[in-house]
Amino acid sequence: MKNLLFILFFYTSFAYSQKTFINTRDSIYMNKELFYTTNNNTLFDGYFDRVKKNGVIISREVYENGILKKILFYYNKSAKGKVYLEIQYSLESSNYYKKKEIYYHSNGEIYKVKDFDLVNLANLVLYENGTIVYSCEYKNGKKHGIEICYDKNNNLIQFQYENGKKIIK
Repeated sequence: MKNLLFILFFYTSFAYSQKTFINTRDSIYMNKELFYTTNNNTLFDGYFDRVKKNGVIISREVYENGILKKILFYYNKSAKGKVYLEIQYSLESSNYYKKKEIYYHSNGEIYKVKDFDLVNLANLVLYENGTIVYSCEYKNGKKHGIEICYDKNNNLIQFQYENGKKIIK
């Protein structure tokens, strides 16, 4: 009985969680910031892969309810099939804005995260072995706030910035 319930749960979860895959950009179109399918003019919910002739995925665009949510870029040599960059988007006031960039090592570990406000870089965080080694806040594309880093002896160093200028205390 447990096996039957598990199979039933697995099957229904899989069936309802599947996204539509398209293999040509001609299968979707954009109208007023939303993406639609050409075959039935409904909001596109799925993904589009850019693939080399040899079948290796270069990138994947992910859509939810007609909105571009993210683009994944893949390693194409030694780490085929693994994501090296994820760019997340947000739809604000009829425009798409880059919300976040996440960079990955080939082992899947995050090594850099960039957060964006509607126009500029808002925060930059660098990782080494899963630990934050650098962090800095930005405003209007300039350092603004606290910058955190470590010296060669692993001592914490903090600097304060205002509109791109270091504040000396």
